[in-house]
Amino acid sequence: TNLAHIDLEYTFTDVSTFFLGAAEKRFEKYPWVKFKVVDIDKSFPVQGLPKESMDVMIAAGVLNNAHNTDNVITAFKNTLKPGGYMLITEPTTESLEILISQAFMMTPPVDDRKNSLSTFMSLKQWMKVFENAGVEKVVSLPSDEHKLAPLGQRLFIVKKSRC
Repeated sequence: TNLAHIDLEYTFTDVSTFFLGAAEKRFEKYPWVKFKVVDIDKSFPVQGLPKESMDVMIAAGVLNNAHNTDNVITAFKNTLKPGGYMLITEPTTESLEILISQAFMMTPPVDDRKNSLSTFMSLKQWMKVFENAGVEKVVSLPSDEHKLAPLGQRLFIVKKSRC
């Protein structure tokens, strides 16, 4: 398949231009990849991401730096088209590897992490955030029995209802 002619649009975002330059160079032969600075703690429509404009939103290791995760997940949901999906990867335990390299740069939270005095939200806290956002379905992987579960990294597949 020639990916240069695929009929879709993918918007690569980051909070600053730091990673966007490298991404633009890496994906320059794919005209369907767009690049945009987006701050997850600010209004998405004001930043050019209109309500119900995306089929899928992918957030890999970015939401642990949200000021208020509940607000961001609701904003993600509002940006999705009916029936759309969020694919989210986040640590759900206090990961020393991440704490050593990133914790000093992270935004102080005002969500439930403030109450639990944790840097990263637990699986239970994530499920409550999704419940509060009123999404249709959440799948969390790996299962608690899986051999990778002790690493504390989770993939959440979250579906917005069609209505």
